[in-house]
Amino acid sequence: MANGGGGTVVFGIGETDQAPPVAGEVSPLEDAALVGRLEDIVQAGTSPPLLVEYSPVPCAAGGFVLVVDVERSPLGPVMVEGYGEARYFSRTGSRTAPMNEQQVRDAYALALRASEHRPRIWTEHHLPMAAGDYEGAWCIVSALPQEPLHEIFDPGRLTPEDMVPTDGPAAAHLNMWGIDSTARRMLRWAQGFAGDDRARPDFHPTSLLRLHRDGAAGLGVGLGPRLSTHIVARAAHAHLLYLAWFWSTFDLRGPAEIDVALVRLDDVTLDYGHMFGDERLVTQPEGLSVPEVRMRAEVQPGALAQARPRHLLVRQFTDRVHHAFGLFNSSAMFTAGQLYGADGWAEHSLTEGALWTAQPAQCAWRYTDGSVRRVHDSHLIGWAGEGVLTDIDGDTVAVVELATGPALPADYVARQLTQDPRARVLGDGVKTAQQPPFDEQPPDPSGRWSSTTLAELLDVRATPPPS
Repeated sequence: MANGGGGTVVFGIGETDQAPPVAGEVSPLEDAALVGRLEDIVQAGTSPPLLVEYSPVPCAAGGFVLVVDVERSPLGPVMVEGYGEARYFSRTGSRTAPMNEQQVRDAYALALRASEHRPRIWTEHHLPMAAGDYEGAWCIVSALPQEPLHEIFDPGRLTPEDMVPTDGPAAAHLNMWGIDSTARRMLRWAQGFAGDDRARPDFHPTSLLRLHRDGAAGLGVGLGPRLSTHIVARAAHAHLLYLAWFWSTFDLRGPAEIDVALVRLDDVTLDYGHMFGDERLVTQPEGLSVPEVRMRAEVQPGALAQARPRHLLVRQFTDRVHHAFGLFNSSAMFTAGQLYGADGWAEHSLTEGALWTAQPAQCAWRYTDGSVRRVHDSHLIGWAGEGVLTDIDGDTVAVVELATGPALPADYVARQLTQDPRARVLGDGVKTAQQPPFDEQPPDPSGRWSSTTLAELLDVRATPPPS
């Protein structure tokens, strides 16, 4: 479908016995982990990765139907690399067949013609957006939908208040970076709305926002001369959250290209210290200036509204920022750190080797097989992987702020942010492979919130520690 004109696949529909078979009655799916497994298979088995949006639709009688929208690939034909394949396929009507050499060549030529004028479209929109005059680094997110471009809103029928989410967990993130107040200050212009957060004309803006009537956008916030990993990650995440709300509210159809950048890195320091401080300057090879870190990605608007794809984008960008300052990939906020439940901060931290209370004190070990067991009686309470803590049934109990694990609920947004998202206790105490083996196997993650809270799961008082 990606090598044709796109299309939709619906899982959970039975087929008739006639030849050829056609859709019959609804046959709901029961395995909630199917969505995450399918997503992983598609991402790992295609190159370039497909632009796909997964939409589970609940059924009245129980279970769900999974609607999968596949977009035409704007980067050229997609190769199937999984299952021992290394071939191109195309679907026409109800038939899927391998593409011959001429079809593959034509597909690449078509993608090349489309990409050659893409820089001109970015320039016509004055994107990527430039930083403001505020001193120090700026985090800037720019976005441009793929052609054909269509008007998704009419600025003459709207007010700036219509361009701001009024409730929901995203509101706290937008407020943290002034995106909501900047949006309310916007003015109409020829192509949509644009504004900044200046209270007076002689002030330097620290927040910029521009929304184009065709769905293109530019958002920027000044971060100052001293950075930290979680400041960069939270700023990028808040901008992506706003883009997801904007596109969902005004029903943007089709994929978009996102440009995420950290600019003006000259004389900017990154504080990476856990304990005593460790300020670093950007690494600049001899004779080469590195003024910015920039990443581009193709996204589906609906996928950007889901936690895991959004968090993966932030993690990839944050890793690039770390590399620019001579550091390894980042893990705080993504695989370890402060834990959040469905209702807010869970008052515990997760590290590579343990679960910690807020005091702090170790309350559970995290073994190398992913199992999490209480310290005082080795009772299995759940499993941890990629920043997500699940119970023994595979339901999600708590997650770190920007977790990327497949068990992450799609609608997750941290409702109550801690000042420092890193784990309060940085000693690991990792359980090694020499520990006695256990028989339990991790369940398939459901992607649903557990009815058990983290405090109930630990239930430290249920079994008194030995005297």
